[in-house]
Amino acid sequence: MKYKIRIFIITILLLTLLAGCSSNNGNNISDSSKNTENSNNTLSEIDVSIPDGTSYDEDDTDVSYVESDDGEIALNGNSISYNGEGAVVEGSIITITSPGEYIVGGKLNDGQIIIELSTDEKVQLILNGVDITCKTGPAIYTVNADRTIITLADGTTNTLTDSSTHALESGADEPDACIFSKNDLTINGTGSLIVNANYKNGIKTKDDLKIVDGNITITSVEDGMVGRDTVSVKGGTLNINAGSDGIKTTNEENTEKGYCNIEGGTTNINCGNDGVDIVTDLTITDGKIDITSGDGSNSNLSVNNSSRKGLKANNSISVYDGTIVINSRDDAINCNNLITINGGNIEISTGDDAVRANTEIIINAGQITILKCYEGLESKTITLNGGDVNIVASDDGINGTDGSSSVFGGGFDGGGFSSGTAVLEINGGQITVNAEGDGIDINGSIVQTGGNVIVLGPTANNNGALDYDGTYVISGGTVVALGSSGMAQTASTSSSQCSVIIYFTSTQAKSSVFSLLDAEGNEIIAVTAAKQYQSAVVSSAALIVGQKYTVDVNETQVNSFTQSTLCTTVGSGGGMIPGGRR
Repeated sequence: MKYKIRIFIITILLLTLLAGCSSNNGNNISDSSKNTENSNNTLSEIDVSIPDGTSYDEDDTDVSYVESDDGEIALNGNSISYNGEGAVVEGSIITITSPGEYIVGGKLNDGQIIIELSTDEKVQLILNGVDITCKTGPAIYTVNADRTIITLADGTTNTLTDSSTHALESGADEPDACIFSKNDLTINGTGSLIVNANYKNGIKTKDDLKIVDGNITITSVEDGMVGRDTVSVKGGTLNINAGSDGIKTTNEENTEKGYCNIEGGTTNINCGNDGVDIVTDLTITDGKIDITSGDGSNSNLSVNNSSRKGLKANNSISVYDGTIVINSRDDAINCNNLITINGGNIEISTGDDAVRANTEIIINAGQITILKCYEGLESKTITLNGGDVNIVASDDGINGTDGSSSVFGGGFDGGGFSSGTAVLEINGGQITVNAEGDGIDINGSIVQTGGNVIVLGPTANNNGALDYDGTYVISGGTVVALGSSGMAQTASTSSSQCSVIIYFTSTQAKSSVFSLLDAEGNEIIAVTAAKQYQSAVVSSAALIVGQKYTVDVNETQVNSFTQSTLCTTVGSGGGMIPGGRR
């Protein structure tokens, strides 16, 4: 399946702290111009292939069953009654040995349902209002089957509880969950399921785990839901309170497995470690996800030996749609390889990095609001093609790092002694950064062909609104960067679009409005400062060599200049060589 994300690359006017945008019929920016669909806007289309996702067959989704007195399993406190065929009762334990439908109702004080079929047989277990406690192992235990389907009967509440100890065979470490299956497990139906996992894990399967529907609440000492090969969530409501990870996969041997697909439903996770921990690929195409990990962004819990991330995967994380809210002690979204955001609404508060990938981050569309973080976006390669990205960071807003320690690139263009290989590419989107450290810090080079970038940078002179040690080549889009003057950098002279760096003779106040006007008094740029600033960098198609411009603060002229070259400097400032890692 494919759809096209249309990205309008337009010039904006920022009149609020975290971006309010408007444009006019040309490339200039004015408060009165509100038309964003004009012939001068650049329109690019990105084809995004949505993966087919998990395959659900009729057995996975069919919740119908035939009620029969002979086929109903009655739980009677300390005993079990069953008049049908295909199952054996021994005291308070029933073992299902034949495929088919089995309806279960009643309460079991200390007992167990065991499923033991051949590898090509399926069983549907209809929970019709059960309360099962098992003091020696899982409440439901599939020893062998092709698939176990647990159907939550409409209008019922079903409670499963295990104890803090399991009677395991010598040398064994499982079964270690309240619901444990050695084979595929599907949960469907519109009823409710409460899982109290006092030993270790809530729901665990050695193969595929599918959640089709249901209102499921899991409280677990360790992990909430574990699927060795895959975990898939199609719908329903999941409420997971886990001492360790919320949802995880564990198959590290097969690179085609160990993945997770979330395609809908509502998933709420409160966990001590990672919200979602996936061995290979995590794909989110829809749904509502709310994660609090490690007691949240204000927690003092250590992350030295424990991972307390929101979403984590080894190979890739892909978001296409849905609403995601993460409050994490550790990184909010973390991947060893690639993170791609193609849509959705993501809100992040974290005590560490917001979105971090070792190899690459690609943002094509979506609303990404980072309310709190140490660093906002961090990767070796960062590509921004679209979307609305708002970052508030206590250190760097956007950090491109390749692991090297290059220093002092030299001059306003960077270059010089040694430069890193990290790359930030901006082709579209609305990007707003409010950072206490460097606004944009790239251990390498920046390429901008479009998009609108607003940087509300640092007040300290040991950081800069823009910091790169290679080159910053601009051929389109808009840049406004306010910050300190000590390490200020502007665009490279190899750019084809004009830029200007303005040094102020005095520090400009927080909340003051910085404006740039053309010779006729038309407003090109207007930005309300989030903090004090001593320098401003502007790049816009409205800047033309040979033309005159006026610099206003709070509608009072503080300077004027002629754009004498592609990269013009107004005033003087900066006490160190720009560029490099600091």
